Amino acid sequence: RLPALLHNSRQTNDYILYMSITRPDGSIFVHEFEDQPPADFVSLVKTTSTNEPQHRSFNVRTERGLLYHVVRPLGQGRLGYLHLGVSWAPVDSALRESCNSLLAAMFAGLLVSALLAYMVYLRLKRPIAQLVQAARRFGEGDLSTRVEERRDAGDEAALLAGAFNQMAMRLEQQVNDLVRSRSELSDEKARVQAILDSMVQSVLVAEFSGRIIYCNSAARELWLPEHADVPKNYSSLHEERQEVLQAFDAVTTGAAKSVQVTYAV
Repeated sequence: RLPALLHNSRQTNDYILYMSITRPDGSIFVHEFEDQPPADFVSLVKTTSTNEPQHRSFNVRTERGLLYHVVRPLGQGRLGYLHLGVSWAPVDSALRESCNSLLAAMFAGLLVSALLAYMVYLRLKRPIAQLVQAARRFGEGDLSTRVEERRDAGDEAALLAGAFNQMAMRLEQQVNDLVRSRSELSDEKARVQAILDSMVQSVLVAEFSGRIIYCNSAARELWLPEHADVPKNYSSLHEERQEVLQAFDAVTTGAAKSVQVTYAV
């Protein structure tokens, strides 16, 4: 009855490819093969049928692919050993189905992410384009440029538009203050120059290097011939007056804070 029992067991379990019982010495007692067992199977069961009471399992590569061979002792090996060949096909199929399901889930996730990204892009495209145009106009000198703060354009776009408007407002205020200060400074310069030009005293301003930066009308009449241009350097104006040049050098080098020179003109 053992061959029929093994045959029925294998028929009811698709993953079992073969079943066999060996004696304690390793010789085949019952097998379930249609013909004689293959030579490599006979060699395998002889080497795995030992007196060890523990069951063993390992992978075997055959012409039918990779198999999982199980050796289970009967009566702790005194009655023999049961050998089963288990196919990896169900496991491979399950793994393949799991991989396919995982790939499908990943593809669906990527598709959903792409759709969400595209929706966000469509939502932010118009506000960002308006912001770019406003920044271009502002850079071209239109300081009154502002961006419409639309609350339906998304929180990020609204915050960005608000930050741009605040920055534009501060820059416009600073530019206006600079223009106002420049205008006031120009007016003050004109008033000072008018005062200096109305003086009868000669006033001439030069840098430490000697470059003349200003002289009033009295200085022109005193030191320059009629219609002559103001020289660029102080030394060229007083090249014949060494005492004046020595006094100028004393002040510019720090040897004296001020020097007074008296001479006849």
